[in-house]
Amino acid sequence: MPTFIDESGHFGWDDHSSTYFTLTAVWFETPALAVACEEVIAGVRATLGLSPTFEFKFAKNSDAQRTAFLGAVSACPFQYVTCTLRKWRDDRWLEGRMWRKRSYFYEKVVAPVVDSLKEYLLIAEACKAGPLNEPVTFDEHTDPVYCETIRHQFYRPKAPSGRSLVNKVRPGKSESDSLVQLADVVCGSFVHSFESSDVYAKILKTREIGHIFIP
Repeated sequence: MPTFIDESGHFGWDDHSSTYFTLTAVWFETPALAVACEEVIAGVRATLGLSPTFEFKFAKNSDAQRTAFLGAVSACPFQYVTCTLRKWRDDRWLEGRMWRKRSYFYEKVVAPVVDSLKEYLLIAEACKAGPLNEPVTFDEHTDPVYCETIRHQFYRPKAPSGRSLVNKVRPGKSESDSLVQLADVVCGSFVHSFESSDVYAKILKTREIGHIFIP
């Protein structure tokens, strides 16, 4: 069950900080389905006349590029879930000293996403009739506390035997990994839905499992 992670927003509580932090997980039932989606994304680049190494990134892409990308990948059999921490609400920052601790901040957003995936990890392992051993890939991040939280949380789900359901949790480079780019565009589309318009998110309506908001 290959899984790809991206985030929007960041830790921080001053006038220059984001007012939210969103984590998105995108996953496929099998590696073969993930590879097939990579081929679809390569086809979008070719159709749009883009370089084979062009990076799809929601914040930098045009409306036409976003729409073409989402329209193509919406036919791919992936699913996704998001968790959003509303840092700014009712004209003030979220209160509580614990939220100012990076480890607590990230844990409270990452853990619900992992909990949402556990059932699917168990199903994937049962269908495989053997150890799952699939990787989780997250977009590279400069905050070591974030990276460690991602690793710790995704190793947490266990099979009935007590073994971790995830084999490797590792960073990936968005510019060279089309499925990390998929996670980026899916995340950006969802964030756009509550910041501006759901014009992009509704293209992916059949792929969403759920959206968690804190608080």
